[in-house]
Amino acid sequence: MATIIIMDLYSYLQKFSVI
Repeated sequence: MATIIIMDLYSYLQKFSVI
């Protein structure tokens, strides 16, 4: 049930971790 949230969080982290 919290899989979509994790996916969204991962995507957000990757977008914010653009070093």
